[in-house]
Amino acid sequence: MELGSRDLGFATENRLRMALFVNAEDVANEAALPAFVDRLEAELMREPGVLDVALLWPTVPMPSPVTGRLAWPEMPVAGDGMMVSNYIVHDGFFDGLDIPRVAGRLFDSRDADSATLSAIVGKSLADLMGG
Repeated sequence: MELGSRDLGFATENRLRMALFVNAEDVANEAALPAFVDRLEAELMREPGVLDVALLWPTVPMPSPVTGRLAWPEMPVAGDGMMVSNYIVHDGFFDGLDIPRVAGRLFDSRDADSATLSAIVGKSLADLMGG
């Protein structure tokens, strides 16, 4: 089967994926990043033909995600947790790529300043967690 005809789990038709490298000239410090992202989104939305913008870090396909360990008291996997990938996504990311939601809710602006951590997990991890 050709890669172009495979189901990747997200929509690819009429989507543009581009990489953006941010440096200190663009964003002086981490606190300035949200305003930069808002400005970038607004500028991209002004382009003719652009219907939606969704930002993700690191990019898809996921070449080198940030990873960490996840563990919970009733975890069925032995050891010090399982290695999971971490991504930062922008509002509209999942809808923009037509990624289906099985249960729960997607991230939105309520999660940006929340003291409670939020996560979206794939079906295989949810099944492992007993969900």
